[in-house]
Amino acid sequence: MTIPLTGKVTLNDVNNEFALGRNAGVMRGVPYYKPSTSTLSNFTNNNLNFNQFRGTQNKVTVDITISADTQNYTLNPAGVAGYVANFTKINLTINGGVYVGSNSTGSYALTITGFASGDTVNLINNGVVIGCGGSGGDGTGGAGNSGNAGGNALLLQSPVNVTNNGTLAGGGGGGGASDGGTTYGSCLGGGSSYNGTGGGGGAGYNPGAGALTISGGMGLDVYR
Repeated sequence: MTIPLTGKVTLNDVNNEFALGRNAGVMRGVPYYKPSTSTLSNFTNNNLNFNQFRGTQNKVTVDITISADTQNYTLNPAGVAGYVANFTKINLTINGGVYVGSNSTGSYALTITGFASGDTVNLINNGVVIGCGGSGGDGTGGAGNSGNAGGNALLLQSPVNVTNNGTLAGGGGGGGASDGGTTYGSCLGGGSSYNGTGGGGGAGYNPGAGALTISGGMGLDVYR
C-alpha cells in the first residue's frame, strides 16, 4: 500500500511498506515507485529525509489465479492490473484439479511473455498444463501414414520461476496407420484388396482425431 502523499510519515509507515525494519538508514539506495508521478527510482544514499518517502511504494505484487479449466492462456503485462515495468512481482497460480489445455497442436496451452527483466514472475502449478493431442495417420491401400506430433504445453518468453506441484505435459502423438495391400488369387481369380486402418489420436487436453481408413487397390487375378 502506497505511503500517503500528505500528513505525517512515520518509521512504521515506511517499514509496513518496505519491510526493511524501523531504521531509516537501511532505506538508502532502495528502489521505489511513486504512482502519482509514475516515477521509478531509488532513495538517495545521502541526506535521506522523510519527505522522500511520501507517495512511494515497494515493488508491485499481483496475484492471479486460474481456478477453472481454460485453453490457450496467455499471461502478459496487458493482463496485469497496476503493472509497472521492471518493478512488478506476478504470482500466477493454477489451482489443483484445473486443466490448462490447447485447442490446436500449433498453439501452446500456456504462454508467458512480454515482461521486463526487472520483473519477477512466479508460476505455481497445482493442476495440469497439457498440449493438444496429435491426429492419427491415415490408412491407405499401401503403406500406412505416420501419426502427427502432439502440441506443446508451455511457452516461456520471459524469465519465470516455476514451481510444479502438478503436471506439465505435451500432447501425445497420434498413432500410425496399419498398411493396406492386396491378396493374390489363384489362376481362377479371387484376389482382393484390404484396407489400412487409420491410427488413433494422441492423448491431450483435446485428444487428437482418429484418422481415416482408405480402401486399398483393386485385387489382381493371375492366369497361367
